[in-house]
Amino acid sequence: VSTQSTGVSEMDIAQQLSQDVRCIRTVEMHTVGEPSRIVLSGYPPIQGQSLLDKRRYLQQKLDKYRKRLMFEPRGHYEMYGALLFPTSDYPDGHISVIFMHNEGYSTMCGHATIALGRFLVDTQDTSFFPLRHSLIPNPVTHEVELKLQAPCGLVKTFVKIKPQPNNSNKFISDPTQPVRFHSVPSFCIATDLQVDIPRGANSQSITFDLAYGGAFYAVVSLEQLGFPRATNSFAPSFFRNNLQQIKSVVAQLCSAINQKHSQLIKHPSPSSDPDLNFLYGALVTDGNDENDSLSKPSTTLCIFADAQVDRSPCGSGTCARIAVQHKRGQLTVGSSTPRYFGSLLSPDDLSKSGSETFYFTGKPIEQVSLAEGDKSGLIVEVGGFAFYTGTASFVVEDDDRPSSLSTSPTAPLDVLGDQGFLVPI
Repeated sequence: VSTQSTGVSEMDIAQQLSQDVRCIRTVEMHTVGEPSRIVLSGYPPIQGQSLLDKRRYLQQKLDKYRKRLMFEPRGHYEMYGALLFPTSDYPDGHISVIFMHNEGYSTMCGHATIALGRFLVDTQDTSFFPLRHSLIPNPVTHEVELKLQAPCGLVKTFVKIKPQPNNSNKFISDPTQPVRFHSVPSFCIATDLQVDIPRGANSQSITFDLAYGGAFYAVVSLEQLGFPRATNSFAPSFFRNNLQQIKSVVAQLCSAINQKHSQLIKHPSPSSDPDLNFLYGALVTDGNDENDSLSKPSTTLCIFADAQVDRSPCGSGTCARIAVQHKRGQLTVGSSTPRYFGSLLSPDDLSKSGSETFYFTGKPIEQVSLAEGDKSGLIVEVGGFAFYTGTASFVVEDDDRPSSLSTSPTAPLDVLGDQGFLVPI
């Protein structure tokens, strides 16, 4: 976009920027503080027959647009995004999405699924959601079922709705009620695995579990990472106060897992795409997973991608934790009582009015087959709240592109505006 003015009759600069054909338009939301930057338009054409083909094309040909939206100066180290596609590979799918973050493209994202549930019910724009008219409220539950395809598969999302005033034929999401989703089949790969990481002149042995909730995670307690168990077994403040130290140990843990146990990070389904077989991150828990503690909330600190810290309890991570607890016989399918999962932003006291918006709920609802002859898969229901924070229009001025800047080796950064930059925290 060029901002060269030719006279007073030119439109206002704000209008000029937002109406440029190369402008990327977004809706901004958060789920327990974790951002979802939902891309509506502005990307160049994305080639590929399947959603995974499109994901590969984005990685190989259009990654600068992810960097432009996720990195500074438009984003930040912890920014998260969702790119919508109007069609689905599944005959009953309504729409599809590819998720993005500071390192690349994830296979699943629960917090963004919760945000997208609300947004896709609220929008009336058929230019990017042509099947919006096919969302029919259930007259008994007052919910809309939305089938959202993620790279890992089809995710069923349930959104409570309310009629719009003076228009009984239209409806919008009810922000006072949680959005629920049913995961793709989750499963626990193994419990009580071990790796050694360096600790000064010695080494430290860490015991952890490996599970899948739409993405592959290591599940490990604070104690196993070498931190004292908090006197209050549910203490989000402990995670906040020790975040940098926890991140440092998690980086060593994930590196050790990739070296020793990478052969385990593989989906058992014969139709699974090998591009999805990678360790996405670690779920650090408060250790509050004993049988007599399952009625209490538990903290999850999800550290994923390039040491990105999830502000929410992590939706796909909640599925993975439920799969581990089910594998250990701690949770059974069909329980009507969900478990509460908090994050480093959650209040310590769940009983306070309004505090439920700071938590996710999770429970196992069905056992399913992952491959022929087994029943090790688990459909998990996760619930949470998402809220709007605004809209945005992102541009790159013609004079803020690499070709227009100095190519001298001493130039600070020659892609500040075009691709952005990251300053690790």
